[in-house]
Amino acid sequence: MVLFATLGMASRVCFGAVGAAEIHAYEVAQNMFYGGSYELAEKEFAEFIKNHPDSAKVPEAVGLEAQCRYRQNKFDETLALLRERLAGAGKLSAEYRYWIAECLFQKADYAGAAMTFAQLLSDSPASARRLDASLGEAFARFKLGDFRRTVDLLAQPKGAFQQAAQTRMDDDLAVRGHLLLGEAHLGLKQFQSGEEVMTRLGDRNLRPELNWQRLYLLARLEAAGQRLDDALQTTTNLLGKLAAVTNLASLNLQADTAALQGEIFEQKGLPEAAILAYERNLGASAPVARRQQALQQTVMLTLAQDRIGEAARRLESFVTQNPKDPVLDLLRLTLGELRLREYYDLAEEPRRNMTNLLAKGRVQFDQIIVNAGTQFVAKAQMDRGWCLWEQGRLSADTNRISDSLSAFQAAAAQLPHSEGQAVARFKLADCQFMLDRFSGALTNYWLVVTNYPDSAAVQSDLVGQALHQIVRASIQLEDLSNADQAVQKILADYSPGDLNDRSLLLYGQAVSRLSEPGKARDFFGDFCKRFPLSEMLPEVELAIVRTYEQEGNWAEAARLYEQWIARHGSHRSRPNVEFDRAWANYLAGNETNAFALFTNFVAQFPASPFSQQAQYWVADYFYRLGGPNYEKAEENYQKVYLNANWPQSELAFQARMMAGRAAYARYGYKDAANYFRNLITELAKLTPPSEMLPEAYSALADTYVRDPEVVPGSTNILDNYNEAIVVLGKIPREFPTNALVPLAWGQMGAYYSQLAGLTHDATYYVRAGNAYNAAITNSLADATCRGIAEVGLADSLEKQAEFAVAPNVRTSLLREAMEHYLAVVYGRGLREHEVADPFWVKKAAVGAARLAEEQQQWTVAAGLYQSLLELAPTLRKTWELKLEKLGQLQAQIQSVKD
Repeated sequence: MVLFATLGMASRVCFGAVGAAEIHAYEVAQNMFYGGSYELAEKEFAEFIKNHPDSAKVPEAVGLEAQCRYRQNKFDETLALLRERLAGAGKLSAEYRYWIAECLFQKADYAGAAMTFAQLLSDSPASARRLDASLGEAFARFKLGDFRRTVDLLAQPKGAFQQAAQTRMDDDLAVRGHLLLGEAHLGLKQFQSGEEVMTRLGDRNLRPELNWQRLYLLARLEAAGQRLDDALQTTTNLLGKLAAVTNLASLNLQADTAALQGEIFEQKGLPEAAILAYERNLGASAPVARRQQALQQTVMLTLAQDRIGEAARRLESFVTQNPKDPVLDLLRLTLGELRLREYYDLAEEPRRNMTNLLAKGRVQFDQIIVNAGTQFVAKAQMDRGWCLWEQGRLSADTNRISDSLSAFQAAAAQLPHSEGQAVARFKLADCQFMLDRFSGALTNYWLVVTNYPDSAAVQSDLVGQALHQIVRASIQLEDLSNADQAVQKILADYSPGDLNDRSLLLYGQAVSRLSEPGKARDFFGDFCKRFPLSEMLPEVELAIVRTYEQEGNWAEAARLYEQWIARHGSHRSRPNVEFDRAWANYLAGNETNAFALFTNFVAQFPASPFSQQAQYWVADYFYRLGGPNYEKAEENYQKVYLNANWPQSELAFQARMMAGRAAYARYGYKDAANYFRNLITELAKLTPPSEMLPEAYSALADTYVRDPEVVPGSTNILDNYNEAIVVLGKIPREFPTNALVPLAWGQMGAYYSQLAGLTHDATYYVRAGNAYNAAITNSLADATCRGIAEVGLADSLEKQAEFAVAPNVRTSLLREAMEHYLAVVYGRGLREHEVADPFWVKKAAVGAARLAEEQQQWTVAAGLYQSLLELAPTLRKTWELKLEKLGQLQAQIQSVKD
């Protein structure tokens, strides 16, 4: 938003009885300003202020100097000057505040800009900037994504914007405000309301450009509201109005409208009509971005109909007709890759007769390489390599493979460290392998394996294949050392023997580097045949078994583990294999077998590092069964940490925790509290203290509020709640970076609210609010946690309002409660990629709607009940009745007004 206007009072005003030097200095600076020499004017105004500090013109000079800085996009310097001089601004203070708000807006501090605009409107209701500032505040709220507040600011009849716009109905600012109101309705999916605003705006005496914008927004609203035929008619009319105009604004709007028309035809399932609409933007007069979009969409729509050849022809035609287009190399790359895709979409046998597609692709890639001046050369080398690779592979032409090698080598050298470079290096190695250059192939395969630990895609898609190729190349070279090294790495990826949490393996190596288990089995089988006397044979056979684990074929893995034990019963890996066999049975759904195997494992291999985990599994088994088995679970968890031969590891501490949870589940709250207190004592001895302590604190606090007798010395449940709060308070104090911190604050808020309800003491609600606020503002809180805390805070504020004596205090508390409910409803504060928890959105919407009704905010309540039709459809009848009642109330109110 740029609502720029010079200081009205900066026009030439009589200085009065002042010196000629002062007059001249001011007029020089002023003339420079009006002449557009802002950098020079800024210096002259600064000199004037320095040389004439007592001049009556200083406030105006400061304001104009600030505008000079603003015009040069020096927003921080503008802010510093205006804030420094604000106290001496006198009658210009409102003007200074306006430009402060504008600077904040330009710096994308939309919250600060909105607050400053609003303060200006409140402090200076008669300011000449009233319309500008009211629109500025609305723009800032819009930028913040607060569409509801934007609508409120622009649509309220008694609001600053509507009042200021009454006498300036056809003013550009007033019109832009209504356009913004339409955009806000679009953001809120209030399509009909937005259309009504645009229709009323059509009655104004609008400049052509603003009327075009109105029609364009109207079409978007109609399209978003699924009134596609009306939207098409509007876009058709708009394009007709624009056809005779050739200024830049019109050309841009023509391009936007044509793109919108294409999108509408797509929604109607009319791809050919959509293509014709998009093709309007393929001309040289369309903005580059719209031209690229048009080309992309026409090609995509053509491809969606499986007309790859036609898509390629469209691109070829564009390239031919626009030989100097700035995006030509990108188009050539796209065209060549389309030919490659067309080729790869064919079955293997028909490909042999369609190598002309590869040749057509190469023509484009070769041209990009010849141009040699764009960012696409390295990618073109890569794609050229693929074309040559396919041609050489099909015809067994080693010359083609050699040319492919050169292309991949160039791509690997020119591409930055990336997944693309790794692919180029991998294919370079493949070419070397095919040309029997096994030593070179080994070098490049190993580079793929070792040089890209930062790329998850390379690790998951290429490293496993490269290891397999290393094994194959090593076998060809009879290089047992390299083969063994590769297999060792493969085995390491399959077997996390040095990992503390064995369960990572048993869930199938989610980040496994072997992307093709079947191919891995072939490689391992080949290794076994070539090196039957290798000492690694049992490990390789185990690796074969684990390929079935990776595929999730746990039943086959369990069967093969049993066979391996029969063949290699005395092998040093026997205990580990027995353990894996038990896990495989468990994951295959054979829990009974797994229970027997884990139980036997503990008895047979008590010294194994996995025995403690096996015992833990047995305890978990009983815990999963639930009901009367909680006591057996508790007993078996005790064995995990009471066995003197097993370490007091993290698993042992976790077993203490689970013993407490098992006792809790069987309602043995005193026993549960003792487990948690003992665990806390043991964890506190560690240096540094264990990160499990917050979990133990949280579990203990929860236990305290379940039974008054759990807390030593407690006389009633109030003591228990207070003690639980003390325990929870240790989490943010001792572990401020732990993920449980915001949850602990939220739970403390809930406990304070409980205390307030039990004691009728309003101060507890204040404490609850402080705790909820701490949860909301904590950087570790996720969307669900913040949603719970926002709703809890809103509820506590409502309860505080019940105790308030002064009406203004009660009103303020209820207003704040509403803000927190709506923060959840409208997703205010959601971080990037976060999604609000639907349950708490619904909860907040119900609370906000109820509160809006109580405060007779009928429109707000109606909007919320309308939202609840989607948020809680099972209660649809309830919300419809609410809406019907609100409609009746509003009709009654309107009839009284009439």
